[in-house]
Amino acid sequence: MTATSSFQTLLASAWVATAIALGGCTALPAGENRANSQTTSIAPAAATTIDLAGRLSVSWSDASGPQNMSGSFEWRQRPEATDIALLSPLGQTLAELILRPGQAQMNRPGQTPHLAADADQLTLETLGWPLPLNGFSDWLQGHGTDRDGNLFAATPSRARFQTRDGWQLEYASWQPDGRPRRLDLARQTAEAGFVRIRVVLDSVVPQ
Repeated sequence: MTATSSFQTLLASAWVATAIALGGCTALPAGENRANSQTTSIAPAAATTIDLAGRLSVSWSDASGPQNMSGSFEWRQRPEATDIALLSPLGQTLAELILRPGQAQMNRPGQTPHLAADADQLTLETLGWPLPLNGFSDWLQGHGTDRDGNLFAATPSRARFQTRDGWQLEYASWQPDGRPRRLDLARQTAEAGFVRIRVVLDSVVPQ
């Protein structure tokens, strides 16, 4: 078994206990499955320095069939680098990612760091499914660039977008200050079939 497949097995065994089936019922608190209709302002401008924490659930397919995972993450973004921790449902650190201009690095307990020039390619190689870290910096704050190259700012009345790299985004609920609370993503991929990702932000702290 390769180091990559071993890591994928570790993630599966650590996350599958509380996996969220994205196509059906979820374990999210009541109220997170619909947008807050009282929020009318657009999301504040995306910050380059921000701390985020939340939960992540993913469904995809591999050679053995449909797969599901869930866990949590911590995101510390600064202009010079972004540090991300992927955690099991019990809070165990499964991987740490360090993103710098032109370089992405994943550190895993007891293993040699994995390096790549692109963060999205790094996650595909190590996780077996694409985690769009390049876009998350803005998407998690309600901003981005759509498939036509136009900048967008999400609102409850304008909450669905398609990005230039093929991700379908839907902002499903909102923080009281107008920032996103839940973001659903979907994309057809050659490597992992139809990938669905749900992100729920529990903490958003601009610095």
